[in-house]
Amino acid sequence: MSDYLKLMMREQAEARKGYSYNPRERLLTQPFSTSNVETFTDSKKTNVMSVDYTGVPEGSRSDPDIVQETPKTKMMKRYVIMDASQRDWLKQPNPYTNLVYTFGSQTTAASNPPVYENNSFVPTFAVEQQVLPSPIPGIPNTGGWTLAAEPSNIRYPPYNSSLTRGNFIAYDTGYLIQPSGAGFGSVFTPSNVSAIRLVRAVLPQRQFFSLPIDPCGTSVDGSTSLFIESNITGKPYSSFGTYPYLLFYLNEYFGQYVGGNEPMRRAFSVMTQKGRQQTNFETGIGVQQYDYEPWNQEALNLQSPITNFQRIAVTITDPIGTNFIQNDTLTLSLIQATSNQVYLKCFTGSFQYFSSNDLRVGDRVTFYSNTITDMLKSVILNNQSPDKKSFLTSLLNATFPVLQLLDYVPDENGVYVPRTDVPGAARTRPYVSSYNGFLIPNFVTITALGDASASFPGSIDATTNNVLEPNLYVGSNLPFLNTSLQPVYTLELETQEPDTGAIGGKIVV
Repeated sequence: MSDYLKLMMREQAEARKGYSYNPRERLLTQPFSTSNVETFTDSKKTNVMSVDYTGVPEGSRSDPDIVQETPKTKMMKRYVIMDASQRDWLKQPNPYTNLVYTFGSQTTAASNPPVYENNSFVPTFAVEQQVLPSPIPGIPNTGGWTLAAEPSNIRYPPYNSSLTRGNFIAYDTGYLIQPSGAGFGSVFTPSNVSAIRLVRAVLPQRQFFSLPIDPCGTSVDGSTSLFIESNITGKPYSSFGTYPYLLFYLNEYFGQYVGGNEPMRRAFSVMTQKGRQQTNFETGIGVQQYDYEPWNQEALNLQSPITNFQRIAVTITDPIGTNFIQNDTLTLSLIQATSNQVYLKCFTGSFQYFSSNDLRVGDRVTFYSNTITDMLKSVILNNQSPDKKSFLTSLLNATFPVLQLLDYVPDENGVYVPRTDVPGAARTRPYVSSYNGFLIPNFVTITALGDASASFPGSIDATTNNVLEPNLYVGSNLPFLNTSLQPVYTLELETQEPDTGAIGGKIVV
């Protein structure tokens, strides 16, 4: 017998120990029959996974367990405060008609772009820019530009998009990134907005009509115009308080009101004055605001949540749907210091007479920051006192109280003086409540003895007392805004936000 057969017999003998019987031996000892064949049974048990063919196969697309459950959310309330005094009033001069507030908007920011040999724009430090009254950022480089350097000027070619940018030269400072949208909004973007509700509207008390001015003289019409102006201007006539309610419109959303006209049906909300009180029409309008609230605490519940809320557009009208108009377009052409240099006389541009309906004693004004920033880039400042630049910088993003309304004209020396002090300059029209200037405090420094003096005396011209002539630096007047006569709207947004309670209220990074 070969070694291979011996090995096989030995392995088979060992394998038979794992069986309860030997089928071959059973067949040899008994007659052959199908009933004698027993099912083979292994002494070593194995687990076989059973398959259920009656239900949905596990792991298939029809299996509900394989789809991720919708995350749990909870209702959150966000309040949007639309303060019209913070808007860009050059882009949106009327805060009562289609006032647009955008979400996710970019704010105003400074930029210092790099300048290369092959540059797409002419930098503000180029010779071609320095000869201008005020450098203009972003001029396309179509004809080349010159860099002032010793011993000779360095000339750079026009921009060629087919070539590389070349070597780095310097950073160009003072550029402004204009805000996106209408210059009024927030970087916050609401998501999954399910309901919108008007909470409150804070509206200033001001008149919404302009009075016709007739030549004064001795005519009856002139006397009538003089009487009307002196008795109506500054009174509560034609102000918000004279209407029983106001209509509030929001985007394309309709509210839940039904009235006798179409404007009420299309309105988002109907506002009434919160604190009603008896008004004496013989008293003047004070520097004050009135609260308006919706007729009820109703909210617009959206059928499907807004996944990305982009903008709000607000309009205010009277009960018959007539829009309120307030165009903030006043500008300054000159700022002049008083003789003691403690106060500043601000004068509007040509033919921009305003009444006490637009600017009142006690109101606060602010100046357009973008125009002031352009003034700071003017090369004319390089030849003037450093106090001039410091004065301009102090004007940025500041408000000033109105101390007095002025009606001034220039004298033979160019100094602005009261109209009554100049012979032949008396009014021939009954502008009894119209002005072309106002008085604000100057930046002052208080000494140890309590004396006040101008903080930037070098900014005041010794001959004319002129402090600022905007047209000299930027070629235009300086816009300003009466911040005390601006409305404020507050909206409540209900949003569905992820519920972090399951993880302890903490955000897992």
